[in-house]
Amino acid sequence: MKIAKLNYAYWWYCLSCEHENYERCMIVDQSEEAQKEFLEQENIPVNEDESHIMIVPPKQVKCKKCGKTFIAEEPFSHSSDEDSED
Repeated sequence: MKIAKLNYAYWWYCLSCEHENYERCMIVDQSEEAQKEFLEQENIPVNEDESHIMIVPPKQVKCKKCGKTFIAEEPFSHSSDEDSED
């Protein structure tokens, strides 16, 4: 049997048509110094205890069915649907 290599991705439902979508994420493997610089440029808090491999989510997502674009919220963030506006 052949082996399928799994890749990191984000799964989400379209807020307009409820279509299930998947987005690839960027995987960054870099030096500690380069990682700190990248995080600072992106305004992401620096955690000294984390590894040098980062999984970066997309900033926007576009539904593959209806074509609507949305700002992407990072997984495990603490905002709610009540905080967002259409």
